[in-house]
This record gives sequence, C-alpha cells and structure tokens, in this order.
Amino acid sequence: MEEMIVDKPLHQGPVVRRLLVPIRPHLGIMALAIVSEALRQISGIGAAVFGATLFALAAAGRPAEGLYPYAAAMILLGLARGVFGYLGPYIAHVAAYRMLVALRDDFYRLIEPLAPARLATRRTGDLASAAVSDIEMLESFFAHTAGPAVVAIVVPLMALIALSAINPQLATVTLVFLILLALVPKLALWLGSTLGAELREELALLNSQVLDSLQGMRDTLAFGYVKRRQEVLSKNAESLTNLQARQARNAGLQSAASITIVSAGVISVLLSGSILVSRGEIPAGYLPISVILASSVFTSLMGVVEISKQLSQTFAGARRLFMIFDEEPEVSETPDVYSGTSPEPSINFKDVAFRYAPGEPLVLEGFDLEVPAGSSVALVGMSGAGKTTAISLILRFWDPEAGQILLGGRDLRSYPLHVLRQQFSVVSQDIFLFNDTVRENIRMGRSGATDAEVEDAAAKARIHSFILSLPDGYDTLVGERGVRLSGGEKQRIAIARALLKKSPILILDEATSSLDAESERAIKDTLMAHRGGRTTLMIAHRLSTVMDADEIFVLKDGRVVERGCHRELLARQGEYYRLVAAQSDPLNG
Repeated sequence: MEEMIVDKPLHQGPVVRRLLVPIRPHLGIMALAIVSEALRQISGIGAAVFGATLFALAAAGRPAEGLYPYAAAMILLGLARGVFGYLGPYIAHVAAYRMLVALRDDFYRLIEPLAPARLATRRTGDLASAAVSDIEMLESFFAHTAGPAVVAIVVPLMALIALSAINPQLATVTLVFLILLALVPKLALWLGSTLGAELREELALLNSQVLDSLQGMRDTLAFGYVKRRQEVLSKNAESLTNLQARQARNAGLQSAASITIVSAGVISVLLSGSILVSRGEIPAGYLPISVILASSVFTSLMGVVEISKQLSQTFAGARRLFMIFDEEPEVSETPDVYSGTSPEPSINFKDVAFRYAPGEPLVLEGFDLEVPAGSSVALVGMSGAGKTTAISLILRFWDPEAGQILLGGRDLRSYPLHVLRQQFSVVSQDIFLFNDTVRENIRMGRSGATDAEVEDAAAKARIHSFILSLPDGYDTLVGERGVRLSGGEKQRIAIARALLKKSPILILDEATSSLDAESERAIKDTLMAHRGGRTTLMIAHRLSTVMDADEIFVLKDGRVVERGCHRELLARQGEYYRLVAAQSDPLNG
C-alpha cells in the first residue's frame, strides 16, 4: 500500500525533511532518474575526456588507425548522453507529477474536516492559491532539486577522485572553489527566506482580490465601484512587482557570484596545471583533461545553484501548505465503537451553550430543544437569535461549549462524521451549485441515483418542466455557482437533491426564501406531501411557512422563550404573537 504523504513525520521537523516524505513511495523511480542524470553527466565528461585525449594523441603524431577507438568512444558517449538526457528529466517529472497528485489528494482530504469552522477565517483565494500555486511550486523541488542534489554530490566526488589521480594539488584547488560555490545556495536561502514568504503571501492576496472582484462584478458595476476595485488590484499588483524585482535582483547577484567562483576555479586549475606541466610533474596531455574534470565538478553543482534561486519561494509555499496540514479540526472523529445501526431520527438539545470563538459573546446559552422522531418542528425568531447556529451544531460543523446534543438518544460526538451527516438532507438559504449539469447538481444528493430518480425528485420540487425547457435539458450547464439560474430556480434544485437523498431528517433553513408566495405554498405542500414520515426541522422568517408545524420554538438571544403550535402561541400573545403582528403590518412587508 502506498504511503500517505501526510503521515506522522510530515508533522515534525523542518520543511526539507517534511518534503522528503512524499518521495518515499517513489524511491525506485526517483533512483532511476538520479542514475540517468548521473550517467548523462558522466557520459558528457567521458566524451570530453576522450576528445581531449584524441587531440593530444593526434598532436603527438599517432597514426590515424590508433585514433579511431577514441573517436568511436566519443560518438557512443555522445549518443548515451542524449539518451540519458531524455530519460533523466522525463522520469524525474513523471515521479514529481505523481507526488503532486498525491499531495493534492491529501490537501483535499485534510481540508474537508477543517470546513467550515477552521476555514471561516481564511480567504477562498488564499486556499485556492495553496491548492494550485503552492503545490505546483513543489514541482521544482521534486523534479529539479532532490535528484540533482544527489547527482551534485556523486559526480563531483568521482571527478575529484580522478583529479587526485592526476595530481592531488589540482583536486585541492578545485575543492576550495567547490566549497565556495556550495555556499552560494545556502547564502541565497538565508537572504531570501523572508522574501520568499512575502512573495507567496502577496501572490495569494492578489489571487483573493482578483477572485473577489470577479465574483462581485455585478455589485461592483451596479454601485459604480469599478475604479476603487481597480485601485485595490493595482496596489496589490504593484506590491507583488516590487517583491519580484527584489527577487530578480537577488537572483542576479547569485548568478554573478556563481559565475565568478566557477570562472576563478577553472582559471586556477588551468594555472596550477600549467605550472605542474612546466615543472614536469604531470604530462602536458593531462592539462586539458584536468580542466575538463574541474569544469564537470562545477557544472554538476551549478544546476542546483540555479534551481536554488527559487527555493525560498518553494519552501515558503511548503510552509503555507504545512500550516494547513497541521491545523487541528474544530470537530474530531470519536474513538467510540459504532454499531452501524441507523439511529432514531430524534434530536435533543440539553442546556447547550456555544460561541464561535473564545472571547466572543455566547450565541446559544441554556438552549433546550426537543424534536421527536417523525415530527415537524420550526425554529423562528429575529435575525441573530441562534436558529442557523443550532443547525450548524446538529451537523457538527462546530461542537457546543457546554451541554449535550443527542441524535436518537445518543451524543452526536459518538457517531462517525460521515454516518452522522448521512442522516440529514439540508436545504439552506445560501445555495451552492457546481459549474456542472443540472442533472449532476441534483445527483449530488445521492451519487448512485438513476436518471429516472433524479427527474422524479425534480418533479416533486416543481422544477422538472423548467429543466426540460432549457437548451440541453438536464445536461445544461448551470454556470459557476449556478449563475445562469435565478434564486428561485437554484432553490428548487437544492430541494430536489434534498428529496433525492431520502435521509431520515430533513432540515429546511429558509428553504423557500427566494420563491414568490404562490410557489412557496406549492413547494411547502410538496415537501409535506413527500415527507414520508421523515423528521423535519424548519427555519423561517416568513411565519406563513411554519404555521402547520407540529411544534414551533421561538428563539430570542440564544434561548428558547416559547414553544407550542401556531394557535397556542398566538393565544399567549407573547414573542411569537409580536413576530406575527410585525409581519402582518404592511409597513413590514
């Protein structure tokens, strides 16, 4: 079984060590890429050495017949260099792309338990930047850094051994400049570590601003806010450009330092070799071979030096990812053993208290609620009374600060999250539709549903005829967030997928708020007719939609202040009576 990228070691230690974890499942193919790259460089060195030898022998007057083996060796090594030059990068990129796929899978796997509580404070564009741009930055590490770094050790070591065989002094001179060249990436990372983080953050901010501008284009145009949004985007773009200019300056300085060191190293080897030749300590024919070997030492390392120019950004992107990976979910799975039997569809809140963040005021306090199995219950109250918060707690998007919530007489936290959420079909006021077909947006309720079942659910939601009138019927694309549909049409599709899911508990959070009065009554009748004994929990501001509920709970300041049926509550002339009276007043719509 392939090792998951996000395992225990990924949560420990520095960034580089954590980046090595995704390589483990692909060690075989990475080793093949490293060997191919090493053979490419060795082939190139060998071809150059044979060429230098051929030139020296020809200058010494050796007959042509004696030169043919060297020429043949050069041709073969040249061909080998071409073959390995193709295989090395190809294999390295195949491995790198597999790692990126696995990393993205882990990203989405870890994001799911963080939603919505831990993601509420994060920008959508920032998360999108992490999922796409930051992960893509890691390709340079997996394909161009990890393997070449190994080659940059092996090949220079072999070349230094060969130089030592010619003359230890030449190897020593080369080693001095090799150490200086190796310090350049280290220095660059030290200088650019903060800059890399700033660049990734600024790019994520710009992505968020662009996303906000695109999603809010209609309101931007309607309110004449275009110029102001352009100024915001221009300011962000200018900040990013300034940071990129600083990075380009650092990269230029790094290139200048590297070239200077390599040039000085080759010249020093050439000068030292010339002195040794003049003293008769090495044959003259060894001088070009020594220069070629010294150049190969620097060439191997220069590849890593060039890649290191963007490593500060790569590591900054990795840190941003690891911050998301390391974040603890607001709610966690229970270690309790689950029997697997379906719970009774009853809900009980017992003295529940909840606030969204430490230090904030309590949204619910001393909250008690009873929803018997098979009943229809409504929550009403002014905005901010805690109605939608109660629904979020039932779905375990958050856990209560105090008290207990029971499903079928058992604490919500004792159910696995996927089992718990299978018990509910939810229609909320804020409908999200994917940029997919109408059919697939309805089928989201139950992925294995047949086309006939999808159309039956649409018919029950009074949307089937409209869908058939679309250009491609059920295969019509709805656009991003359902932009091609009206609010009422999106709400009907959401109702259809809730009906398709057939969960034992139906939650309607302002489910008909975007419908006109006639459509609202029709949908309400449909929902009640097809409820099929399911427990139904409704939230509504328009009290006409909840009059037929078995029991109505009136919420105020996070508490239940009244409960009863419509007639009973009116007779008391309390909070519910005032809410009904306010809606009956023509001035209040």
